[in-house]
Amino acid sequence: MFTDTGRGDDCVARYVTGCAKVVQIHPLGATLSYRNTAFVIAGRLVEVLTSQVSDVALRERLVEPLGLTHTVTPLEDVLRFGAAMGHIAEPGERPEPPPQSPLPVSLDPPD
Repeated sequence: MFTDTGRGDDCVARYVTGCAKVVQIHPLGATLSYRNTAFVIAGRLVEVLTSQVSDVALRERLVEPLGLTHTVTPLEDVLRFGAAMGHIAEPGERPEPPPQSPLPVSLDPPD
């Protein structure tokens, strides 16, 4: 689910509320797959338990105490470092990196 719920301290909460519409694709335990949505829900749990937005909680409780220098949030800040990213182009044009992250801010926790 890549729903853009905009910016603001409540964008993750709005995203998780929208998860109520998501349908199960496979029976529990039938497949194994990475799910961005599960990480966003975990980030929302952090928000509720710490009373901080997930970016702040991650930075203050993990990134800074561990001295991590290449761990960033929001997601769009990853473009400051050498990171794998997709490219965009119209048919017949040369693909180029997008000018900004194509993923919404609501997918930040800690994806």
